[in-house]
Amino acid sequence: MTRNGRFDKVHFALDFLGFLQPMGIFRNMWRGDAGPGRTILNGWMVPSFFLLLFVIVSGSRVSPAHAGQIQFQILLWASCILGRCFLLWQVFACILIWRNTRTIRRRITRIPVSLLPVIVFCSLFAVSRLYFQFGDKTVRDSSDVESTLEFDVNYPYVGFWKTNCSDSFGTVFEKASHGYYTKIFCGAGGCSDRDEEAKTRIIGDPRFEIINQTTIAEKHHNQTVTLHNCTFADPEY
Repeated sequence: MTRNGRFDKVHFALDFLGFLQPMGIFRNMWRGDAGPGRTILNGWMVPSFFLLLFVIVSGSRVSPAHAGQIQFQILLWASCILGRCFLLWQVFACILIWRNTRTIRRRITRIPVSLLPVIVFCSLFAVSRLYFQFGDKTVRDSSDVESTLEFDVNYPYVGFWKTNCSDSFGTVFEKASHGYYTKIFCGAGGCSDRDEEAKTRIIGDPRFEIINQTTIAEKHHNQTVTLHNCTFADPEY
């Protein structure tokens, strides 16, 4: 618990984690006694998998329909914090792997092995960016959904509606048939599927209050969210 007569908080925390984890795996990894294989599996892959899973789950529940509500803010902050924890863990995993690859004497081999978490993360990030930029364009998101919308005088509420037009998420009303609109949610990660149950006429729907041609209020439980048409807001339309 002490090193050079001083209390070592890092070793105390890892000893505590070692008490909870069979065989004190975290403590052994920090001390460099776990070996590269076990460190890569238990120190990088397993924690990263669960952190990424939590990020995806919390992010998928951030719905623009709850914008302005406490639930929305909590989920948004949780997703951001977990995302940063995931990134920080990649760096920490590099340190753990470095401490457990002392048996690899050649630095030209040890350095790439230690940087494996960062290399894999950067590779996956680059592939995902290329996919969203050049991949399947049938998958819409908030950056391109407006280009798929067409104004129709018989459907004046078609557009990308947001609480603030600077937001990267919002509600899309697109033309369906027989006076109905299809309501979907769009964000940076994509748009929800077209659901027959999500169709609405807007006019006469008790969930919506029309303020003017480009502003409507949508009721969510005990709260009301004001939405603005950020696509066809120009009166010339």
